[in-house]
Amino acid sequence: SLETCILQRGPFLMDKQLDEQAASMLHAKVSAMGIAVHHSVSILEILHDRGALVGLRVQERGSEPRILTLDVLVFACGIRPRDQLARQCGLEIGSSGGVKIDRQLRSADPSIYAIGEVASVEGQFCDGLWQPGVEHADVLAQYLVGARNARIGDSDLSTKLKLLPFDVASFGASRAFWSQRQFEKQDNDGLLRVVHTDAVKGTHCQLIFSSDGRRLLGGLLVGDASDYRRLHGLCLSGADVTEEGLLPKGECDAKRRRMGFRSGEHRQEETSETSKK
Repeated sequence: SLETCILQRGPFLMDKQLDEQAASMLHAKVSAMGIAVHHSVSILEILHDRGALVGLRVQERGSEPRILTLDVLVFACGIRPRDQLARQCGLEIGSSGGVKIDRQLRSADPSIYAIGEVASVEGQFCDGLWQPGVEHADVLAQYLVGARNARIGDSDLSTKLKLLPFDVASFGASRAFWSQRQFEKQDNDGLLRVVHTDAVKGTHCQLIFSSDGRRLLGGLLVGDASDYRRLHGLCLSGADVTEEGLLPKGECDAKRRRMGFRSGEHRQEETSETSKK
């Protein structure tokens, strides 16, 4: 009969992978299990008595600090690059920490390489997944044995997670899907979005397409990720998806007619959403 709560530092759950609408569905599913969720929380102090954990002093945004009494504390810390040694050596550091490297994994000192979670590719950001680290190691091994053209590409940051009794997935065709947050509606971004939310089943699906509806750029799935493998594959392939039935029938053509475009023209268009509640 333990009471469980989640303290989220960000504004909503999985704020790096989901938009607010998808996170709201996830929040509802977690809350329905009797788990309390607190957002925008800072942990100010871990409290203990004679060496035993007794609670936390926390502060939620806009509120006064308060004490949470607890018996067990589990940290989900994510990753923070341990770049202290690199800083002491005078190596160039990425914008969000980590050792800045080029596409051949070289730091500012060409005799020093960095791979994995401490490597900031072109100084942008460090990947927090294991697969990019494996790819880095493979390319570096090739380079060191003489393959001087070996270079790393953009790692696939797509992920499917089994959270409690339901799935959550976030997938994209390129790093820009997350770094530019293409899954969030933005003015004049020229992307087409289709959103299906079923409050009864507790599922949410958002698919993001190029403005002509021919390429799947990414998507978010909450509650049911059974179609993840197919959608992820279509996304990475860059194939024409107009015959896959992912868009409502006539969605693109009808939209073009409303905008006064002729068939075959490819211009940036307003974002479109369809929702099922």
